[in-house]
Amino acid sequence: MAIETLVDLFRYELSVLLDADRQSSRILPLLAGAVENEETKRLLEGRETEIIQQIQNLDQCFRLLNEAPTNVVSDMLRGTKRELHAFMEHAPSSSMLTTYVFDAVINGANFKCSCYRRLIEKASLLGYTDCLQLLQQNLAQEATVLGWVSPTAEPVLAR
Repeated sequence: MAIETLVDLFRYELSVLLDADRQSSRILPLLAGAVENEETKRLLEGRETEIIQQIQNLDQCFRLLNEAPTNVVSDMLRGTKRELHAFMEHAPSSSMLTTYVFDAVINGANFKCSCYRRLIEKASLLGYTDCLQLLQQNLAQEATVLGWVSPTAEPVLAR
């Protein structure tokens, strides 16, 4: 697919984000299983429901556009999984593993917030108001993650 218009670029970036969310839904159980801290496990497991909703919102955007997602891969979250496996080879302590997992979640949320902001700008320019609202819902969920992840990591970092 040639990307020649803002509509083409919007559809491509929406596809990248859909793939990122699909990958997130597969990475979160891995991250939750890697940590021993029960509060951290609970937070990560709770994210799965939000990610599923975000995927549904992105799917709805494609339906509103009468388009199918482009077959594209988001390498950012794929790299997170590879990095976690490499990190585990260094036999981290439980607290350092929890800190590392928090860092991975923060990095993923920052990436997705940036993507959502760009898509929201484009949806506004293109007049995709229904899609715009769905993207804003997803951005709000990601912004919430940044709020609950950072303070929770502080007690771990203080040890």
